[in-house]
Amino acid sequence: TLYPGAGILQTLYSGWFFDVNNFLLGSQSCRGVVRSSNGGVTFDTVQVLATGSGSVFGFHFINSQTGYFCGASTYKVQKTTNAGLNWSQIPNLGALSFYSVYASDTNNIIVTSTSGNTYYTTNAGVNWTTSNVGTTSTLYDSKWTSATTGYVCGSSGCFRYTTNGGANWQGTS
Repeated sequence: TLYPGAGILQTLYSGWFFDVNNFLLGSQSCRGVVRSSNGGVTFDTVQVLATGSGSVFGFHFINSQTGYFCGASTYKVQKTTNAGLNWSQIPNLGALSFYSVYASDTNNIIVTSTSGNTYYTTNAGVNWTTSNVGTTSTLYDSKWTSATTGYVCGSSGCFRYTTNGGANWQGTS
C-alpha cells in the first residue's frame, strides 16, 4: 500500500529478499520502499522522500547491510548501510529514471536507463560515465555474473552483454 494499512494497492516492480521473512519491495507511486519482517503478513513503508512520490524499479545488495535501489527521477539511485531502514541518494546523476542497479562493491555501481544508456561509477558516485550499449531502447533490467560480465535487456527486443564492466557492449538491438 501507499501508506501502511490504507488499503491502497500499488503495482510492485521489484523485490529484494534477505530470507523468507525479511524483504523489500519496490512499488509505484510511493514515498519509499515497502518492507516486511514477517514473511508478508504485514507491511510497512520505509519513507525515503519527504514529499511527493516515485516508483522503485530495482534493488541490489552487496551484503546483508549495504545495498542500493533505483527508480524514477525523484529517487534516482539510493544507498542503505543498515539493510534498508535508512536511505541516502547517490550523488551526481542527472534527472533520469533508472531501472536496474548492480554494485560489485561500494565504489563500483552501474545503472540502466533510457536511450540505451548505462551509467557507471568507480568512485561511489563522485563521477559517472555514460555508456551507450548500441541502441536507443530503454534498458529495463540487468544481471551480472561478475564485476566485468553483465547482461542488459530492454524495449524493442534489446539484449546486450559486456565482458569489460560496461565499457563496451555486444548483442542485438
